Amino acid sequence: MMKNAFGLVLMATISAALFAEDRDSTKVTSQIVRDAAMRDSSPSVLNLNEVIAIAVAKNPAVQSAAHIVSAERAKVPQAKAFPDPTAGVGWMGNIRPFSVQTGDPSSYRSVSAMQMLPFPGKRSLRGQIAAREADASQCNLEAVRRRVIADVKAAYYAYWYYDKAIRTTQENHDLLAKLSQIAEARYRVGKGKTSREADPARSRRICSE
Repeated sequence: MMKNAFGLVLMATISAALFAEDRDSTKVTSQIVRDAAMRDSSPSVLNLNEVIAIAVAKNPAVQSAAHIVSAERAKVPQAKAFPDPTAGVGWMGNIRPFSVQTGDPSSYRSVSAMQMLPFPGKRSLRGQIAAREADASQCNLEAVRRRVIADVKAAYYAYWYYDKAIRTTQENHDLLAKLSQIAEARYRVGKGKTSREADPARSRRICSE
């Protein structure tokens, strides 16, 4: 089990695993997760699911892909809609706006409105194309999410292993220190044995050589 102290070390290193090609993205994600760990001062366990949720919610690459999906979805009704209508005003025959010359057959003024009507089925086809593009962007978002999750899990378990290794090494170090203190105390009171006293046979072999 990892405490918050180890969690801070883990969060500081997650940025090296998340999108090495996008430095800004990893810096933001690492900072947000690290701040979340620092806010919790209790010795609770750093939960993997919480780390993943924060990374997915705050990672700029995931956010960018999600915005692209929203934009592509918004294009679907636009692709199926009719083209925008147009309106116009015109005149001819007199320099004064919207006026005509009396008795001049080439002089006129007009107001027009136009609405284009696409060939039947064309709007539906455009909508289907836009929907497929939105589906493709959704698949890309899912791929980005899974890559972030995989990188977070890899970093989490790697540093979980290193934390266990460090703890085991520290425990062994403490045990050896205690044994050293016991040996020094025994020698200090005259109960310790030298290497020759502990192994007379080995002492004789050394002397014979």
